[in-house]
Amino acid sequence: MKDLAERLSAGCGYGIDVTINNGFCTGEIGGSLSYSEGKVNLVEKLLKTHNITWNDVIVVFGIVSGISSVCYDSHSCLCG
Repeated sequence: MKDLAERLSAGCGYGIDVTINNGFCTGEIGGSLSYSEGKVNLVEKLLKTHNITWNDVIVVFGIVSGISSVCYDSHSCLCG
C-alpha cells in the first residue's frame, strides 16, 4: 500500500496483512485494518496527529477494492 500511496502522491499508506505461501497469496488476511474498528482507530490516530476532526476530512471506501482514502487539507492517505 505504501508503494501505491507513493505512486499516487498520497501523504501516507497503510494496508492489511496478507498470507503468502510458496510465493502465492492464500487469500487469508489479517491485521487491524482488516476490521472496520481498525480502520476507524487509524483514522482517529491520523486526526489527532494532524489536529483535525472528522468534520475536516472526507473518507471514501471502495467496496470492490477495499481501499479507503482519507483526504484532508489537500493531503491524502490510502488505507487498504
